Formats: sequence, structure tokens, C-alpha cells
Amino acid sequence: MTQKASKRQTLKNVTLRFDKEAYELLVKAAKADNRSLANFIETITLRAMQTDPIETEQILSDRNLLREMKQAKCNIKRGRGRYV
Repeated sequence: MTQKASKRQTLKNVTLRFDKEAYELLVKAAKADNRSLANFIETITLRAMQTDPIETEQILSDRNLLREMKQAKCNIKRGRGRYV
């Protein structure tokens, strides 16, 4: 099996919905970066998810923050609060 065929098998399709304004903004940004829309969305998503190892260690060592995050997760599951 070629590398290209192997990579193709690992790709997953995702359907996204954007309002017209957001879509046009994404298309414009993708063209400016010389990328397809799908590649642009994948690239900016992966960049947004990258974390600094030092920052990650600080977060994981902060017991109060972890407790608050756990409580927030419970509140979300119960429908309390709102996303901002």
C-alpha cells in the first residue's frame, strides 16, 4: 500500500455548518494562505489546540483550577451555566 493510500484511509469526514459571513471569511483567509478550505480549517484547529508543555504542567499542578474545571464540567452536563 502506498503512503498516499495509507493516509487516505486514516482521514475522516466532518460536516460543518457556517453562516454565510463566517464561511466567506474562512474562504478568503484560506485563499490568502494558499490553502484549500478544508486544509485551512484543519491547520487553524490544530494550531489552536497546541499547548506549551510548561503551561500544561502548570495547569495540571494547580489543584484548585482542576477542581474548578471538574465542577464546570459537571455543571455543563446538568445544563447549568452557559458557554462564552
